[in-house]
Order: sequence, then structure tokens, then C-alpha cells
Amino acid sequence: MAVHYKEKAKCEQMREDSIRRILAAAMQLFAVNGYTATTMQMIAREANLVPSGIYHYFSGKEGLLEEIINREVAAIDKTLNIGFQDHLLQEGLGGFLDYMADSVCEHRERIALLCQMVQLRCMPEYCRCKLQILRMIGEIIREHLPDSATQEALRKIMTDFTGIAVFYAVSGRRDIFIQQVEDLKSRRETLLFSRLPLPVTAEIPI
Repeated sequence: MAVHYKEKAKCEQMREDSIRRILAAAMQLFAVNGYTATTMQMIAREANLVPSGIYHYFSGKEGLLEEIINREVAAIDKTLNIGFQDHLLQEGLGGFLDYMADSVCEHRERIALLCQMVQLRCMPEYCRCKLQILRMIGEIIREHLPDSATQEALRKIMTDFTGIAVFYAVSGRRDIFIQQVEDLKSRRETLLFSRLPLPVTAEIPI
């Protein structure tokens, strides 16, 4: 029984490794060559697989692109929700922007590839809609903050932050990015501070 479980776990791990390699290869090639010019043979070669190995997991290029977009959007959504719940409402704007900046630095290459993919002319409409990041940010802001004035203030901050994050991802100029984040923190802290709800703290029994 234990041997069967280990074999099943090993097969599942091999499956996930193959999917990750395929998606990484596809994302790289889509960004560099464009969606139309990239073939399944090119993706298979980059992932060190035979083309039939890709079709075992995905129906074709569009299925690959949709999965890439779904995973990237899910990762962005997770990062933003952690940022709001664990940093903005607990530490204020400075802690939140520091957390977001660290996340951008950690995933710069992936963000740069995603920026290139956004510009693909032949991207299916479903994928293009999913990549409306600022709209997604606005929806998350509405979930976490109470009033429209606070929501609008943070929406403007996140619009500015998204712009400087994209510039850094494409240019690689971390020094400029860090300075721009610091400028954004000092410029916006007063605007937002009075509008944020106080952090929730546990009552200490006397």
C-alpha cells in the first residue's frame, strides 16, 4: 500500500514537472517570437519533450496560453490579497508597498514576459480580458476597503505602482524602481493614512 502511494506521488510529481516545463517554455517563446509564430514543435524542443507529450496535457497553443494566463493572474490575485490583508491593514501603506516591491523584484523576469505577452496582437479575447490587471486590482480594493474615498485613493496609488513596476520589469533598473517606490510612499502616505481603518488588535484582559 505504501509502495503504491509512493509510486502515485512520484508520477504526480513528474506530471507537474512536465507541465511546469511546458508552460515556462511556451511563455518564453510566446513573449519572444509572438503567439502566431510559435509552434508546438518549438515549445516541445524548448521543454525537452516530443510534441505528443504536450498534447497529453494541453489541446493546443490556445489551451497553453489560457493556462499560462490563468496561473499568472491567480498568482497576482494571491499576492494582492496577502498584501491587503497582512500588510496594508496591519502595517499601513509603507509596509504594503514594501511587500509589493519585494514581490515585483522576486518575480521580475516573469512580469517582464507577461508584459510582452500583453502586447501580443493575436491573443485570444478571453486571455486579453483576464489580463486587465488594473480592473482586477480595483475589484480587490473594493473587497477590502470600506468607503469610496479610500478606494479611490488606493486605486490611484496602485495605478502609479503598476506603472513603475512595469518599467522596472522591462528595464531591469532596480535602483530607479526602489527610489520611485520610496517617492510614492512619501507622496501618498498622508493622503491615505487618515482614511485607512485601524488595524484589528486583540483585546488584552486586565
